[in-house]
Amino acid sequence: MAKAREQKGFSLIELMIVVAIIGVLFAVLVPRLGNSSDRARVAGVRNDFKAFETAIRSYYIEHAAMPSDTDISTNNVLETGRYLDNEIDETNDPWGHVYTYAYTATTTADATVTPNLPAGTRAATIGCAGPANTAGTYRMIIWVDTANNNTLVTSTAGF
Repeated sequence: MAKAREQKGFSLIELMIVVAIIGVLFAVLVPRLGNSSDRARVAGVRNDFKAFETAIRSYYIEHAAMPSDTDISTNNVLETGRYLDNEIDETNDPWGHVYTYAYTATTTADATVTPNLPAGTRAATIGCAGPANTAGTYRMIIWVDTANNNTLVTSTAGF
């Protein structure tokens, strides 16, 4: 009688099952990895905002005023004035959109500003458009609290 030959390797069905399992795992894990990338970028925005806050506070201590729009956009005082670390890209957020900076010498109590600030408040707003490139997705507002010895107060939104 002929001896049964030992087969080495996998059958086609076994290989197809392994490929199907890998496909299911890939379909489940890839969307989660995309979300972690956005979470990392949001964390980057938070870190950039902290750096901007520190730079603006340092500028305020030295000059008794916050930098104007022109100081930021044209003169780039935060970077050239030793206030902002050179490793931080003060112009682009982690998605590649431009950070916005707006200085208001005196605000009116306006619902478009979060939080609502008393009339006459000096405030700086830094904005980040986020992944959808929607203005104001993330923002930080620094204002001078005249009722509390002209201290700077910071508020963030969108996180």
